[in-house]
Amino acid sequence: MSILAIDLLENYAALLIAIKQGFENADIAFRFLDKAIEDPFCKKGNEIRVAVRRDDLTDEDIKHMIKLRSKNVTYKEIGVFYGLTMHAVYRRIKRYGQKKESVLERGEES
Repeated sequence: MSILAIDLLENYAALLIAIKQGFENADIAFRFLDKAIEDPFCKKGNEIRVAVRRDDLTDEDIKHMIKLRSKNVTYKEIGVFYGLTMHAVYRRIKRYGQKKESVLERGEES
């Protein structure tokens, strides 16, 4: 198989992962795929855990987490999507809400 065909297969695999897991950020899907390829035994049950550095998640990712929560997706399931623990997901959503509130308060004080 040529290098081009392998790259194409990898892109299709990442696309399928993004669709299945609900990722809006392609980088997370590629990291998820890379982790599975590097260590196919990294699974815990049916979950593949991929470490995501704190700086990697944007406000858009947090908004997506909030959207998933509004659709009754559990913190644990969201954590699997983003490679975080359920506690980390909870804290990020809570911190985002607090940041948003403080911006609103500062806006009202002006």
